[in-house]
Amino acid sequence: MERILLYHCRALLMDEADTLLEGAYVVVEGETISSVGTQRPQGPFDREIDCGNNVLMPGLVNAHTHIPMTLLRGYGGGCDLHTWLNQWIFPTEAKLDGRAVRAGDFVFAWQRLADPANDSPSASLLSVVAGYDAVRETGDVSLLQVTAEDDSTLVVVLNGKFDWFLTEVCTAPATMPLRQDLLQEETAAADGETAEAAAEPAEAAPWWNDLTGLVTNGPYQVSGYEAGEALTLEASETYRNSFSGPQTLTFRFAETAEADRTSTTPGRWISWASSRRSS
Repeated sequence: MERILLYHCRALLMDEADTLLEGAYVVVEGETISSVGTQRPQGPFDREIDCGNNVLMPGLVNAHTHIPMTLLRGYGGGCDLHTWLNQWIFPTEAKLDGRAVRAGDFVFAWQRLADPANDSPSASLLSVVAGYDAVRETGDVSLLQVTAEDDSTLVVVLNGKFDWFLTEVCTAPATMPLRQDLLQEETAAADGETAEAAAEPAEAAPWWNDLTGLVTNGPYQVSGYEAGEALTLEASETYRNSFSGPQTLTFRFAETAEADRTSTTPGRWISWASSRRSS
């Protein structure tokens, strides 16, 4: 087993105190860090590495890979960022149960990708797969010659010899596996909400009446708007970073800032004298 000494380094211990150990010695035996300290340990060592007083820290594993989003590639398309994350991606990620990805998940994803009804811009990736043209002409995804022999064996029939199939097609984000059960569950829930809304006809409302349609991924979301009077923002519960601002901000429209100072409405408000609107 190789024994390596790393010296003249500043070791970041990754403990609760975020200790940075100056002038540290780190011993690695095989794949194991066997000691960290400020006293030179006893040898012999197969190698000694001068770290030049640089920081030495454990390697980052899966630091920021968006793996759940890769599995849900193409899901909930056509939304603004805020809606896509909070109404589609985050709820579905919360239901991921650790089940192993199976060959059938690839079959479902590839059939969905080839389906002309989904109008995916990445569909042509599968043009080298037998049956692709027939799927595009008929809409019958079962014609795509991709099958799951068992949970761990995916069988793909190609139109010819393509040396780049594994490196270009199989590694593309669009061909990643997709959990059919999760997608169907979320789609059914969304369809149910749409049907419920359709059953209750309402008068056409101005664009600003649908507050969920206003795009924002910042710390505040629009919670109310009175035409020509006021715009109200509430602190977003889904904002990922902490902030110290007020929970509610109100922008009031007035002819002049002096006129708005007579307002008796409580809370944090901001005059916007130059932006009064009648509609």
